[in-house]
Amino acid sequence: SLLATQKPDIFHLHHRFGFWWLLESAQRLGIPTVYSNYDWGMACLRTVLVNGDGDLCDGVVKPEKCAECIKTGRTRLAGRLNEALAETWVGQKMLKRLDESAVTCEKFHALGAVSKPALQRTMIHQQRVKTVIQGLGHCVTPSEFGKRFYQQFGIAEQKVTVLPWPHKSVAVEPPQSLSAKLFTITFIGRVSPDKGVHLIFEALERLSDIPAVLLRVAGADESEYSAQLQGKYPQFVGIHRVEWQGWSPIDALLRTTDVTIIPSTWMDNTPLTLIESMAYRVPVIATALPTMIELLKNGVGYLAEFDSVESLSCAIKAAVSDQELIRSRRTVFPRILTPHEYGAELYGIYAGLLRKNSTKDTHEL
Repeated sequence: SLLATQKPDIFHLHHRFGFWWLLESAQRLGIPTVYSNYDWGMACLRTVLVNGDGDLCDGVVKPEKCAECIKTGRTRLAGRLNEALAETWVGQKMLKRLDESAVTCEKFHALGAVSKPALQRTMIHQQRVKTVIQGLGHCVTPSEFGKRFYQQFGIAEQKVTVLPWPHKSVAVEPPQSLSAKLFTITFIGRVSPDKGVHLIFEALERLSDIPAVLLRVAGADESEYSAQLQGKYPQFVGIHRVEWQGWSPIDALLRTTDVTIIPSTWMDNTPLTLIESMAYRVPVIATALPTMIELLKNGVGYLAEFDSVESLSCAIKAAVSDQELIRSRRTVFPRILTPHEYGAELYGIYAGLLRKNSTKDTHEL
């Protein structure tokens, strides 16, 4: 109703938290649609491209594979019983009644219960995704991995543009203020399990054979998870210093750190901290995700295996050993688009869609 009233020339969805049904509405109304992906929730029922057993997904979408992933990921007894019931004819009948009853429906959904078997839910979901993706005027994604991921749903290659997130141009000089300081590692972002912050502390605990470093943790830290980490590591982790900084100005952080660290435990979609680090010419210690390694080449990244404390320890150790090179700022970093350049790319996509739609309207007349 809103779209029909506003009648936009183009509808561009920057996907957040399941609003992709808006694309369906726009497509039903004949409005050209553009989609920018931030996470993988449109196509992955777990949203994070991590298998139910905790391993990283390869991004290949198949109903049987994804259904098994969903079932494996429901680790609580109630979830497993729900999935088992949904596989039987009698169970489906009972669950359907609970789902459709005015008395129990709200509680049913609040508990995360389902009435259809995993394979059926997955097939329905993936067919819906395929219809929406193929109906897009254009898809914008920040990585080549994202392009391959969405192309498997049938969208033409020329309709997918790889466009990493932008950042304003930054003038950066070698940080003289770091010369007498401890080697500084900075985490910037939400302090949550999917960001892998606990892995940093576990990795540093193992590193007593390197000079002491300073770990700064900056970002949202009000969660129980963050409180537990702060309680365990208030000022030190082994021989290494720790500073909990809460929300802090990004510019000051990136001008006074040797490296940033992004040990994500999900398919982090070219996070903004990565883009900001590249713009400020700050090397990154990161999980070797296909969504990040495209930018972390030629000495700008120190890569660790997915969810591996041992590998992360090695990556940190390698960065510390390169302290002189890092502080010299001699490393060549990939160029990051400015917001103006990014906007110009989007403008070109919009203009192409409007020309195409104008031609279509003329033919229809």
